[in-house]
Amino acid sequence: MNKIKISPLCLIWVVFLIQFQGEFFLPLLCAIIVHELGHVFVARALKIKIKCFRLSILGARIETAHEPSYRDEFLLAFGGPLGGFLGFAFVLPFATKYAGEPFIKEFLLSFVFISLSLTIFNLIPLATLDGGRMLFCFVCKCFSLDIALKILRLTSFFTLFVFWIFSVYLVIKISAGLPMLVFCSIFFAKCFVFDTKSRDFTSF
Repeated sequence: MNKIKISPLCLIWVVFLIQFQGEFFLPLLCAIIVHELGHVFVARALKIKIKCFRLSILGARIETAHEPSYRDEFLLAFGGPLGGFLGFAFVLPFATKYAGEPFIKEFLLSFVFISLSLTIFNLIPLATLDGGRMLFCFVCKCFSLDIALKILRLTSFFTLFVFWIFSVYLVIKISAGLPMLVFCSIFFAKCFVFDTKSRDFTSF
């Protein structure tokens, strides 16, 4: 039986999102579910047994009963963005056709925007994201595990630095971007202060 493990800090993050982005919380939740279903579909197709779902402040991760090959893990990571994009492509015609309806305007259009944004965001080469996992699996096919970890951390550092600068700019200029700033700060602390060896950054 599959289990769901939720980090206590994840619950705090949910409360934080509801407080500052309450009107987008339900579409965001639906987009995340569609994204995770993409992972599940690929796992089923590859006959990978899912042990549990781990939800942390740095994202969601599927834990498998057995360590998959780099090829299977690459495909498993790609399944999330693929599911999100398919959700975006499927809902978009309905969202644009009925954009005049209040429910459509408030929910479906938000879902379409968030799904596409979530898909693009998860393809960024950041360690805890699908893009980072895909990069790691690809590099491991060419280099040793130690070199792959160093490349992953280097790309994560510079990517995170760019996002942090951008979030600071948003906070200063238009009083927005606070959730991104908090996320970047927590992620940096987890990856480069408290954990300097592991590539599993989802324990927070």
